[in-house]
Amino acid sequence: MNETKRYFEKAHIIFDLLKDGNEVSIDTIRNELNVSNRRVQAALDEFNLFEKTIVFLDNEKVKFCEAKNTLTDCMTYNRFSHIIELFIQDPECYITGNEIEVAKELDVDRSIIQKLKALVKMNL
Repeated sequence: MNETKRYFEKAHIIFDLLKDGNEVSIDTIRNELNVSNRRVQAALDEFNLFEKTIVFLDNEKVKFCEAKNTLTDCMTYNRFSHIIELFIQDPECYITGNEIEVAKELDVDRSIIQKLKALVKMNL
């Protein structure tokens, strides 16, 4: 499995659990991911990075705000996919360019640029 697929593996697992409109307990997600509660929370928060995608319910369950057909229907992963495409199409500008300027241009936090850039570099 390449590093990009491994990085998005948690997102795919969470997506598969929630895609049918199911309410899923955080414990179920933690068990499926085989990670700590902190990692589950970080993975769920990532879905809500650019728009509210996941709703936290009172009974320690979560669900999607609205139906999703693919992971890229979630704004976070749609944006990540778009940024990765830009990195691949124009590596001179986006990979070797100034991270601060690239982050400003793409309207994302620099840490996201760094993370996605590292993933793209590993797979080139």
